[in-house]
Amino acid sequence: MKTKLKVGDVVLIKQGGYGFKWDDVGKYVEVVEHGEYRDVLRDVNTAGVRIIPYDTQLETEKPGINNVVGLESFGVCPVVKLNTLEDDNTEQWDNRTLGADEEYVAVSPPEMEEEVERVIQDYGKHYRYSFRLNLSEEDIANGFVMVKVDPYRVSTVYNLGGWQEHLVKKTLRGTGKGHTEIELIEELQCTIDRAREMYYESLEKDDA
Repeated sequence: MKTKLKVGDVVLIKQGGYGFKWDDVGKYVEVVEHGEYRDVLRDVNTAGVRIIPYDTQLETEKPGINNVVGLESFGVCPVVKLNTLEDDNTEQWDNRTLGADEEYVAVSPPEMEEEVERVIQDYGKHYRYSFRLNLSEEDIANGFVMVKVDPYRVSTVYNLGGWQEHLVKKTLRGTGKGHTEIELIEELQCTIDRAREMYYESLEKDDA
């Protein structure tokens, strides 16, 4: 993911999960340095930025890896409030378009305020799930803890059951048992079709 973010930019957090908790969406941070972090899932170095809080304390105690967060945190088109290193660092309420030249695209304050409010209200409501894991002295000494993430953990955290849990299990397993992708899709569709049947069966029973 490319970025036109500059050192000194004060930028709006639009998305959690890339170095920030979801509770920090709608807050501003300042970019202090460009950097990289190791994406262990893809086994590649990924571009990011090192940040510090701007005017509000963050819920995320240690953002990102070595304080480097993913560029996805700020969306495809970051909302840049101002740049602390520029001579005229008054609030610009600008929206810098990625891939364009190093120019700001002017956005009036009322319009940007509406955008900020929308981000705060709409951000990942269906992703706001978490679970607390107590750390042992050994975990603290190691500096990390291994958490087994499987369909049952996911379903428990999201409070899923029945056909929804079945879908999660099949989706996460993927083609691991030798199924082709189209066979997997057909299996998932069968589960959804049966869930629809059960829904209408329940309605018929209630009407009887």
